[in-house]
Amino acid sequence: MAIKGGEKVAIVGPSGAGKSTLVKLLAALYLPQKGEVRIDGQNIAKVSPKSLEKSMAFLSQDVATLNRSLWDNLVYGIDPVPKKSEVDDIMKRLKLDNLVKRLPLGYKTFLEEGSHNISGGERQRIGIARVMLKKSPILILDEGTTGLDKAIERQVE
Repeated sequence: MAIKGGEKVAIVGPSGAGKSTLVKLLAALYLPQKGEVRIDGQNIAKVSPKSLEKSMAFLSQDVATLNRSLWDNLVYGIDPVPKKSEVDDIMKRLKLDNLVKRLPLGYKTFLEEGSHNISGGERQRIGIARVMLKKSPILILDEGTTGLDKAIERQVE
């Protein structure tokens, strides 16, 4: 299968069909036993992990949060760190601006491990914000809108 730049591809199928495994192959979390995965003609097995990391943003159905501030969770792994105005814009687009206002210290509010002080939908949208802020040419969503209500899911898509 070949995917051209700018194309959007959805991999669908029943549970256990290998969708998540395919996503992990694309992200080079697994290397194929036979054949190869190529990006822009390069075998990803021969590309540095740092280069792959820069070119991809990955969002799973179970977003992890760090024992750090909301800001740190949003910009984790992004180089250069986005401007506050960029973060504010994405937070507004994802309807997370009310979360920032609601939290006692705004972006400086510490998120507990597992984010028990925010909802599952908010945690998922924080993950979506993170991949949007990264601005990678390759975006991989493994059921990335799980836990979102339909209106927010449509807006994210």
